[in-house]
Amino acid sequence: MDEIYKHQASGMAISHERWERHRHLFQELGFENNKMVALNMGAPGFNALTSSKKLVLKATEQALARNESEFLLQYGPCLGEYQTLEALAKFLSQEYGDEVNRSSLMITTGATNGLFFLASELFRPGDTVFVEDPTFFIAISILRDDLGLNVVSVPTDDEGTDVEALDRLLLQHKPKSTHVTTERQPFWSMVYLIPTFNNPTGKTISPERSRTLVNLARKHDVLLFCDDVYNILNYNASEPPPRRLFAYDDPTDADYKGHVLSNGTFSKILAPGIRLGWCESPLRLQKIFKTSAALLSSGCCNHYMSGVVGAAMETGLLSQHVAMLRTKYTANVKAASKVLRENLPEGVSFAEPKGGYFMWIVMPDSANASELLELTKREYNLSFTLGSSASPSGSFKNCLRVAISYYEEDVLVQALAKLCAAIKQYLNPKK
Repeated sequence: MDEIYKHQASGMAISHERWERHRHLFQELGFENNKMVALNMGAPGFNALTSSKKLVLKATEQALARNESEFLLQYGPCLGEYQTLEALAKFLSQEYGDEVNRSSLMITTGATNGLFFLASELFRPGDTVFVEDPTFFIAISILRDDLGLNVVSVPTDDEGTDVEALDRLLLQHKPKSTHVTTERQPFWSMVYLIPTFNNPTGKTISPERSRTLVNLARKHDVLLFCDDVYNILNYNASEPPPRRLFAYDDPTDADYKGHVLSNGTFSKILAPGIRLGWCESPLRLQKIFKTSAALLSSGCCNHYMSGVVGAAMETGLLSQHVAMLRTKYTANVKAASKVLRENLPEGVSFAEPKGGYFMWIVMPDSANASELLELTKREYNLSFTLGSSASPSGSFKNCLRVAISYYEEDVLVQALAKLCAAIKQYLNPKK
């Protein structure tokens, strides 16, 4: 069981009075305290959120100054208000360096809730879905535990999802599927992916591999569900971010039906507390989501905040903020990589990420990151995310994930230097 769930389970015994004192999730889970440096926190830190607070204040004033802004306090159109979706399309087109159409967008309450809502609309308990290995550990729990889906792990390599293995797995499992495809549930299965700046590995699927994945999705008639939450955080200033997988599913192709969905969020590029995201999907899926009973009752997800963030996009405030984050996180990644290159012992490797929040450290096959975590907590006041928690199959026990976003550069550098010392101590206990 991952350390997050251990904290959640133990938290049930905490008194209501103490529970009320928590100001945010990481305090509730016991990650953040005065002693521990928690390199497992994949979120913006205090200074980034201070900038976010100023942005939200300005954008709120601008949104409420609009003519008849009272509409933001009413139930919103199911997929989102026109002006906000138009602003989102322009913002994403600029940041991606690739065209995004307003008609393919809908507002969600973030990528995590987006995964839960969208997958629950398209699949039913007992259906089989495929998940790259390793991947975002919470996604595994949402699909397997919350939605009751049968999760099949798909191996990966340096270019991302192993497409030959995926092809074999789809051929193997499709005859066993009991899913009845309908107009509202057109796919017998889906493949969950983080194609760009993957969590936890930081890797990006290559263009050739991306084209192959789309062809496989069409061949087997499955949905490619892409968590595209880090794409905009590209640390190569000389070129746009890697092309998202959604763009490879070309509507001008003769066999196009729409087999790719892109699930995005403002949590990583603005603030997780605003609970706002978006989904980019083909028209046939838009029609399904628009007529969901949940949206017909509630209207647009987080309608008011979508108007505020819409104003931030229209005025350029959000683009300025994202540019600041890129500069900040680029410096963090470079400083972190320097520490790891100079201090990790022989036989331990990592790859400097070109974007996103995370660095993936690989120890020798015989090593156990759980044992290392016990050591770092006990002697170094340091924690990280276990690689095995990111694996549907429980693999990658010798790996660990560290986040570069939460702490300022000086704290991050000191923490990683301690981590390197701890790894040396763990691998060579007699020295």
